[in-house]
Amino acid sequence: MAFLDVDLIDSLKPCLKGLWPHLGAGCQIYTHEARNLAFVSVYFDQAWWRCNLGEDAPGFVGTGTGLPLGIGKNWGSELGYAQKPEAMPVIAPDQDPEILQHAMSDSERAALADLRNRSY
Repeated sequence: MAFLDVDLIDSLKPCLKGLWPHLGAGCQIYTHEARNLAFVSVYFDQAWWRCNLGEDAPGFVGTGTGLPLGIGKNWGSELGYAQKPEAMPVIAPDQDPEILQHAMSDSERAALADLRNRSY
């Protein structure tokens, strides 16, 4: 995780260039400018992210309102974050044919084979 309170877009960009590549999958960069839409727009700028970091723009949680600090009127904050995407498996375990075959009962395997053999 990283926390930035840099106030200026021209300060944010070099921080992102320097920090983002070192974050692990699923980690976040928090910032104290969530209500500043011009500032937060950097996290949605696909061209900038592709050119400078070689990946898709991550978006920003708390855009325009900040993260809530409680329940009630005006309990928003200036805090928000961008999250680095989780590493995606090539095949989800519930779609891997090898895993599915071991998880099925004999009757389920027979029903699946019957469905595959039908012509529609």
